[in-house]
Amino acid sequence: MPVEKKKIMLVAPSLKGGGAEKVAATLIEAFATAGDMRVLLVLLRRETVQVQRPNIGVTYLDLQEGGNAVRSLFKLIRLVFLLARIIRQERPGTIVSFMDYLNVACIMGRRFSGVHTRVVLTVHTLLVSHMERYAESYREKVLKRLALLTYGGADAIIAVSKGVRDDLASLFRIDASLVHVVPNPVDVQKIQALSGEAVPGALFAGDVPVILSAGRLSKEKGFDCLMRSFAGLKAKHDARLVILGEGKEEDALRILAGELGISDDVFFAGYVENPWKYMRHATMVVVPSLYEGFGMVIVEAMACGVPVIATRAYDGIEDIVEHGASGLLVLPGDESALTEAMYRLLTHPEEGRLFAAHASAKLNDLSAGTIAQKYRDVMHV
Repeated sequence: MPVEKKKIMLVAPSLKGGGAEKVAATLIEAFATAGDMRVLLVLLRRETVQVQRPNIGVTYLDLQEGGNAVRSLFKLIRLVFLLARIIRQERPGTIVSFMDYLNVACIMGRRFSGVHTRVVLTVHTLLVSHMERYAESYREKVLKRLALLTYGGADAIIAVSKGVRDDLASLFRIDASLVHVVPNPVDVQKIQALSGEAVPGALFAGDVPVILSAGRLSKEKGFDCLMRSFAGLKAKHDARLVILGEGKEEDALRILAGELGISDDVFFAGYVENPWKYMRHATMVVVPSLYEGFGMVIVEAMACGVPVIATRAYDGIEDIVEHGASGLLVLPGDESALTEAMYRLLTHPEEGRLFAAHASAKLNDLSAGTIAQKYRDVMHV
């Protein structure tokens, strides 16, 4: 008789967008390739991403993010009961959730389902820093309270870095044996293949070096610091700044560019399906985050063979970027240091090539197959 495949359920907002979504998409592909399990993918909203694998089923909940605090709370309640119904119907052996509000919903959904299943939470950001920054948000206050009440009920928690692990310990006082540090996976082959696509000529025209940054346009990503640092760089060296991503801070950043007199040299490209083709053609990639759980853009740039400048935005970033060997690190918010780091790479291109070559050796430890196996060890599948 054929051995019945183990069933797992992955719950994510989407397969498009930020770091957590990219992790979910990469793991789905790795699990599908392994072929020895059945995967139920639960997404909050319907999207154009197609998952066409015989061992993967997709359920769309058609729930939209956003709204005021009251609407968000009602959406969370609805989400909990939708998940509880799916868990009762599907009876997965393990559930893995991505994003903090989905972590809360999965713990609560399991409880209301009455089904005994293993729940593994993933945490991708420094919750203490995030909640302090949004301390006045009623929605964040409610989420924090619910997280405090539910996270201890998880069977395991995956933290994407040592900094996130320590953050969880200080905020939730969770048993250390529950928390496993597993970095985000990077699909090197996919990134390198897609990075070969053509890019818009206007952004990379001429001999002007291109400094690229990418991420959600929100305060914690530090794009305002990057732009002030770039303005300082322009006083010493010609360059062009390209920013990929969208978010609430875009209008404020455009205004800041005008105030700094750099509007003609800063390009907001918005959300792009394939950021890696931009990275590959850039002179360098800069990640200016004030705080960060992992910094997926860093390893994606490394996979594209581009030198990286990043901030010391979390404990453990040195495991990815070795300062002076595989990239450059500066303190978060240190605008003059960031200016000097960019100037250093522009004036010493051979050093940037050495950084990129050294960084490529670190990618094996972050390959999709390697990280997927670490997830499976935590999931017990």
